[in-house]
Amino acid sequence: MSQTYVVCDVETTGGNADSSRIIEIALVKIENNKITDTFQTLVNPGIKIPPFITELTGITDSMVKHAPRFSEIAEDVLDFLGDAHFVAHNARFDYSMLKQEFARIGIQFERIIIDTLALSREYFPDLPKYKLQELANWLELPLEDHHRALSDALATAHLLLKILFLQENSSENHIQPWEDLPEKNGIFYFFDKNDTLIFLDHHPNIKKGVKLHLRSKSKANKFIQEHYQRLDFKVTNSELISTLLAWAEEKSLQPLLPCKNPFSGKFGIYSSIDEKGYIHFRIKPFSSSKELPFALFDNIEEARHFLLIHCSEHRLCETHCHLTKEKPCPAFFRHECQGACIGQEPPDTYNVKAETFMKSLLFNNETLLLIEKFQTNLSPIIYLENGIFKGYGYLSPEANIHLPYEIENYTKPIHFPSLELTKLLKITLETKKISYKIIKLRQLT
Repeated sequence: MSQTYVVCDVETTGGNADSSRIIEIALVKIENNKITDTFQTLVNPGIKIPPFITELTGITDSMVKHAPRFSEIAEDVLDFLGDAHFVAHNARFDYSMLKQEFARIGIQFERIIIDTLALSREYFPDLPKYKLQELANWLELPLEDHHRALSDALATAHLLLKILFLQENSSENHIQPWEDLPEKNGIFYFFDKNDTLIFLDHHPNIKKGVKLHLRSKSKANKFIQEHYQRLDFKVTNSELISTLLAWAEEKSLQPLLPCKNPFSGKFGIYSSIDEKGYIHFRIKPFSSSKELPFALFDNIEEARHFLLIHCSEHRLCETHCHLTKEKPCPAFFRHECQGACIGQEPPDTYNVKAETFMKSLLFNNETLLLIEKFQTNLSPIIYLENGIFKGYGYLSPEANIHLPYEIENYTKPIHFPSLELTKLLKITLETKKISYKIIKLRQLT
């Protein structure tokens, strides 16, 4: 499957991404080695355009006065970019400017970057200079209005097409953007020539994670090395979000190779309902099936001791907790079990206690915001409503959240059973060293 590229060029008020703003943006889409679409607009930067920028670009304050702010075009830019590789000439500049504009409005922006400046040096080593205007002169690229975004983006797009042609007719592959993989926490995906997902995984450092799989001599990784044709990634900047997303995506996307079981050798407490309607709890070895345990333990003795204590605390039946096969169970004679094992306590009454126990194993029915350790200008967050996973997102340090409805604009769901995601979140917090804080959100009354 042919890769899609989007060539970007921005004109700005200066060269520093922290203090400068975009005043014009243009995007050019390349699919199947053809230019298929363009996007261009002036942008109101909200600050004065310096005279030297006006002299360079021809863009004046009056021209951008009624132009949209970046926040007004952000969704259009994201829709146009889609999952394409990000291409620019001296790409770090355009990419950092765009990334900072998105960060200002609370959107995390990450893409695989391809720099036509670096590629030009590899494919045209005999040229004296590699600025876009010089390349346009030497390679006969269309560049009618230099330092205007659409003109520069179109010239860069034609430059990329020339490089793609040379790359496809070369035995060497210079365009694979290995060195531009981010060294951030996230998920990565290997696809074969038919764009079938071979494997996905998550790692605190995407670049290192990919290298581990491409250097390993294991049977599974050799299969990846032999069959993958392209890779993709998703930056999360969060161990919690990466774990939840990777788990859900593996179950829904079903890659050719399964992920390694992160909890192998452990034992979990699982629930089920029998034919009479009673909730049962049993201890089983952790499996990689869709069902997840409510709690996880290093060995069966530890799990059994835990379940026995809580069985007594919540007045549950030891037979229905599979701690004994006796009927009546020993807890019945201690007046802790009220006879569910012999049909004396009806399912409706018994299950209320069983559900209370399940809630105590998770987040006690509370509405919470979990904020992972601050890593960027946007902190990863997990939102739980009534103790159940509701969504994830990112929050700026300035945000002041107290009520549940205030968080909904900052989060989005994961399309996977919420209870299973809640279980996974709980056992991840218990088994991994993750720094986070919890904020209890007030309910409206």
